[in-house]
Amino acid sequence: MGIRKYTNQLSPKLATTGYIKRARQIYERLYSELVKHYPGSFVAIEPDSGDYFLNANKALAQQEAKQKHPSRLICTFQVILKEHRQKID
Repeated sequence: MGIRKYTNQLSPKLATTGYIKRARQIYERLYSELVKHYPGSFVAIEPDSGDYFLNANKALAQQEAKQKHPSRLICTFQVILKEHRQKID
């Protein structure tokens, strides 16, 4: 399941293409540093603020993000090597 479809299930009013695109842009900007130091970890991103939260546990990364931004949609990515990524719509 792609990120857009998954996020729409959680919050269809907030999961606009632009919102997800901004989160992906932040992830791509951070990617080289994250994959170098934190491969396999999860990064939860709140794209409007640019805040991101890193943890080896996906639920904890999301929880940290929700604590700071309780009413905002959080996009979460796993930090993996580009050659191992699947296409995400």
